[in-house]
Amino acid sequence: DWQLIGLTKESWGDLHVISSIAFTAAVVYHLVFNWKPFTASMARKTEGRFHIRKELVASVAAVSAVSLMAIAYLPPANWIMDFSAYTKGLWVTAPAYEPPYGHAEDSSLATFTRKMRIDTGKALAELRANGLKVVDAKSKLKDIARANGTTPMDLYVLIKKFEPTPVKVALHKASMTPEDVDVKFSGTGVGRKTLKQVCEETGLNPETAKGRLQQAGVPWDGEEKLKGIANGIDTVPIEILKAMLIEGYKPQKS
Repeated sequence: DWQLIGLTKESWGDLHVISSIAFTAAVVYHLVFNWKPFTASMARKTEGRFHIRKELVASVAAVSAVSLMAIAYLPPANWIMDFSAYTKGLWVTAPAYEPPYGHAEDSSLATFTRKMRIDTGKALAELRANGLKVVDAKSKLKDIARANGTTPMDLYVLIKKFEPTPVKVALHKASMTPEDVDVKFSGTGVGRKTLKQVCEETGLNPETAKGRLQQAGVPWDGEEKLKGIANGIDTVPIEILKAMLIEGYKPQKS
């Protein structure tokens, strides 16, 4: 539930969309109502012939270069993407504050508790016992949080104790399946973590992870983030994680 300059993530998204539409509309308006001067100017500059002007070459080259850098995850484009991921990660101040799955705040309390295997009645009672006003379990977590001047994550922290004890999976053994990795790590933001961070959080020996990745044809750089590595071999971060945790696993192409 982060905010920047008083605006929520949703507000920034709305502002971005509206600004883009307004900009596009202004371009179309300008072009349509100035069509004759525009075509006359083009005719004068080309003098009836087609000329490839240096401005055109420069603009096409610039746009192509930026696009290729973004697609191939190359600097300096990837510096901007890494900085974006870094700033998002700043809001997760501790492992306990890692969202359990993507956009969990948009789930109703009933849906969230069902996904997390928490008794909905106990969750409601606990929230109300802590002075929070909750109309019913159909309300979204973000709406409950905003109505009570708190965050969806703080609501989760209050009811987290009702989660069943997770079955520990031997992360360093080959017995772990790709499905196990999907269930445990999908939507947890592994892409913005480095290989070393993943090893620390899973208890996996870095040398073991390095050997498995090399066997799978994945370059090892303990300081590089999974997202960057995945982009370099046309796959997704969770596939890199599977190669680290499962002996002999080959990342699937995206």
